[in-house]
Amino acid sequence: MSKEYTLRLVGEQHYEAACAAAAVGDRVLILRETHNPYDSKAIVAKNDAGDTLGYVPRESFVQDVIHEQGRGISAEIREKLWENGHWQIVLSVVVRAKPADVVRYKATAEERAQFQELRDQAKASRPAARRPPAPVRPPTLPPRPTKQADEDHGSPQRRPDAAVLLLFAALVAIVVAVIW
Repeated sequence: MSKEYTLRLVGEQHYEAACAAAAVGDRVLILRETHNPYDSKAIVAKNDAGDTLGYVPRESFVQDVIHEQGRGISAEIREKLWENGHWQIVLSVVVRAKPADVVRYKATAEERAQFQELRDQAKASRPAARRPPAPVRPPTLPPRPTKQADEDHGSPQRRPDAAVLLLFAALVAIVVAVIW
């Protein structure tokens, strides 16, 4: 069972000639564009002549349908609108119920050269990789003195025995009782 959805493309302003020549009802190819320098999961919309009309938005359900579910998509132009000084293309998208056969788009030498140029520009515009700052370590406490260290200083420290502590507590209790 197939379902039909409406999908608005993005980036059409970069492909004005192809969008201007497109007509309502024209078939549109929806293809993965893994060699895209900006988004390896990009999905491009092309007309039958192979001209790019725009891209499927990153947040679109179509991304999940194609990348995660492996389902096929067929599309045609539902509306062609002139908005904000450029064409807006709205597609009628049909999602097939069964996974699709993989059809790969083979870029021309000219397209590969354009993408390589874009990749080079993107690399050149990136800031140089910085090394992350070293982690800040909390200050450490000085080591506890050992019995050997105490004997070296001539004053051995001893812990009071439990009997001495009880005697001291009893003495404090007597003093408090007398004062009250």
